[in-house]
Amino acid sequence: MDRIKVKIGGIVLQVSSSKPILKFRLKEGHTFFRTTECPDIEFKTYFNHQLPKLNLKKLIFETEGAWSLYQFDGHYIFKTPSDALPERIAVLDRDFKKGRIFIDPQGLNSDCLGYPLWYPLDELLLINILSKRMGLLVHGCGVNYKEKGLLF
Repeated sequence: MDRIKVKIGGIVLQVSSSKPILKFRLKEGHTFFRTTECPDIEFKTYFNHQLPKLNLKKLIFETEGAWSLYQFDGHYIFKTPSDALPERIAVLDRDFKKGRIFIDPQGLNSDCLGYPLWYPLDELLLINILSKRMGLLVHGCGVNYKEKGLLF
């Protein structure tokens, strides 16, 4: 079973595959975050040709196309739209310490499937995990204007 562990914001995320023949690959910019530390949060990834049928009646939040958040039976469910390739569903325990990620491999033509937490799942998970652990995610921008720095 292939595993990737990354440490972001002091939190160690582990992603493992349900199929040992599938390999994960980090983009060059992400390899700096690879770690061997014990995971704080564990995700098991399933590559299915049909995503599981889940009760998605209790909608918590919906963006205009990037993702939706549902709640069912003590779990949080993040879902990317069906026109996004690959379509993904992340089912997380209430405390965000364990989860399952279901990926429809349609459109993927490799035995190396990259990093299952690519956008928007990585951002959504970290924002929620940080909020539950008294953390914060800050976006910032710096501009050099007339030889002075502006930060906002």
